[in-house]
Amino acid sequence: MLKRYRLGNCTDEEKKIVDAWYESIRSGIDPQMSISEEETLEKKYWHTIQTHIRHGEKTGRLPVGIPQRRIIPVWPVLRIAAVVLLVFTILVLFQSRRGDPPVIASHSSAAHPEMNYVMNEGKTAKQVVLPDGSKVALAQGSRISYAQSFNLVQRDIYLQGEAFFNVRPDNHRPFLVHSDEVVTRVLGTSFTVTARPGEKNIIVAVHTGKVSVVTPRKQSDILKTDSETILTPNQQMVYNRSAFTSSKSLVKVPQPVLSTDEIKRVRFEEAPVADIFEALEKMYSVHIAFDEKIFRKCVLTTSISDGDIFSRIDIICKAINATYTVQNATIVIDGSGCN
Repeated sequence: MLKRYRLGNCTDEEKKIVDAWYESIRSGIDPQMSISEEETLEKKYWHTIQTHIRHGEKTGRLPVGIPQRRIIPVWPVLRIAAVVLLVFTILVLFQSRRGDPPVIASHSSAAHPEMNYVMNEGKTAKQVVLPDGSKVALAQGSRISYAQSFNLVQRDIYLQGEAFFNVRPDNHRPFLVHSDEVVTRVLGTSFTVTARPGEKNIIVAVHTGKVSVVTPRKQSDILKTDSETILTPNQQMVYNRSAFTSSKSLVKVPQPVLSTDEIKRVRFEEAPVADIFEALEKMYSVHIAFDEKIFRKCVLTTSISDGDIFSRIDIICKAINATYTVQNATIVIDGSGCN
């Protein structure tokens, strides 16, 4: 066919195919052809090959009456080989573009067939239900993975990015979230882990229940073991990856751990300020430190059903001529007391 192409004797269809083949070689772009067209072309060219072979056998046969040996001329064989090579090359070019496009696996992958993967490529949080019934709200651009043996002995989750976990209680199977260097261990609670690639800090914030967070020591501190931090509701741990240091504090906006109905019933009439602080501690599961002797004469009439904890503490402190600071995960009240 190449010879007919050079001599200008090929059909329009053959000329179109050869032109496309030459152009794909020069530009590196595969010729665009549908699968049905490729299959039709493949059948046609294999028919052409068979025709050339039969023709070669006819032209290469010696005259009848000389049966001693059979000689096949070289040129017919080379023509057949050239056609085979051309058809094979074109078919390889066509087939190379028929591979399946890459996809992000939400289940097993070839590299790690024992792992399941879930990634959120959307713009809103993706809700994921794990085999044990625990729920995960996976933030945009984040990924979790877990073994197919999840929930057999213990529940291990590997996180890249940010996710909120609402863990189903199970005293016999601990729930562990692995976020690079930091491991968060729980039995049943809700919490958020933020561990985005490239960011210097890993943050674990607890909403309900209690978690244990294990962070690695410096490689130079060979006598020290990994550090463990216990977190309760409205507490968070910030781990600095480069400095190998961690700190515990309150979350930015602590949320009540009591129900709405329970909060509505919290009202005080000429009550000691110590009772009000104790109610706030119970409502938000936080520790408020103050000197009871200094503030024993301070009494207030108030309702604490509105506003966040810091706005409520601020109102109380102004009423009793006091100030407050947050040290680690504790709210510390300072002042001279009431007359």
